[in-house]
Amino acid sequence: MTGTTKKKDENKELTRWAARAQLALAKRGVHHYTAVPLLEEVKASCAENGQPPEELFGTPEEFAEAALLELPPDTVPPADTQGLTSRDHLTGAPFLVTLWTLAASVLYAVLAGTLSFGVSAASLTGTVLLALAVMALSGPADALRSAGHLRLAPWPFALAALLAAGSAAAFTQLSRDHLVTIPLWAIVVVGVAALLFQLRGSKPPRPGAADPESTDAWLDRLVNLLIGRHDLPPQRARELAGEAREHLRVAGTTPGAEFGPLDEYARDLAEPETVRQPAWWRSTPGSVATHLIALALGAGAFVAWLHSAPYAAYLLALPFAAGRVFRLIRLFVPGTGRTGAPGTTGTPGPGTEAAR
Repeated sequence: MTGTTKKKDENKELTRWAARAQLALAKRGVHHYTAVPLLEEVKASCAENGQPPEELFGTPEEFAEAALLELPPDTVPPADTQGLTSRDHLTGAPFLVTLWTLAASVLYAVLAGTLSFGVSAASLTGTVLLALAVMALSGPADALRSAGHLRLAPWPFALAALLAAGSAAAFTQLSRDHLVTIPLWAIVVVGVAALLFQLRGSKPPRPGAADPESTDAWLDRLVNLLIGRHDLPPQRARELAGEAREHLRVAGTTPGAEFGPLDEYARDLAEPETVRQPAWWRSTPGSVATHLIALALGAGAFVAWLHSAPYAAYLLALPFAAGRVFRLIRLFVPGTGRTGAPGTTGTPGPGTEAAR
């Protein structure tokens, strides 16, 4: 093997290792803007020592675990037990809806041999409301819960129901006469721009809201974070907050001075806890109900589009409904669903490292 060939193989090995390491860091809540400088240091160290990364830093997973312990707390976004931040929950559904719409539009144009789409008031309004209903159903509830807004978290489901009802009414009640023609290029340009905007490099998070100043408000916020972000049972969260209150009473100081930043303190309190109680919509019964509602939306859209827009029915509504059926099967078929589908107090939740 020549020196050039050996160098190329080493570079490929390093590139593969770095990609796996970045994925492992991302699963632990470490975003692009933090992971890239770490991996650049790894590449520089490997070049300097002439050794492969696995010998210097271990497997990508081992490197991610070690790096997570050394990172300053403020560089790790406040992820929940799913390894996602509130922003992650909010941006996932719009990305998928945009991708589906773009792909279906292009396939429709190819199969139908057209470069434009004629839409009616019924199809345009109903489709937009349906897309909004899917987005309301797929992320905002977890985003609000992860942010500690427990009372607001269930309301996106009510909004999704209203949007779905509005979509059904639009499809059946509004005029089906031709309203406007939309060129394919306009859909492609807008869709690609939206995808690129969502795929742009992550930026450091903006400073969040300051921790509450009063002790009562600080402790109330602690309870909400322990329940919402870290999935602790409510009773256990209140017990921990009560212990913190007693500690503050004895110490005669403020929460910020005694415990530091609230997000970090909540994470440290939750980390050793083994019993988790996720939101009802992430329990098995809740997941079944959520998937059935989404399945009903997909089936309704399929029926509504079958005659007026058959390609949309088969390329958008049918795959969406089939995906929900597949997710329902995963919940009940051994070996395909979530490990230990959580849902009741006393059920071990996801690993504490994912919460970090």
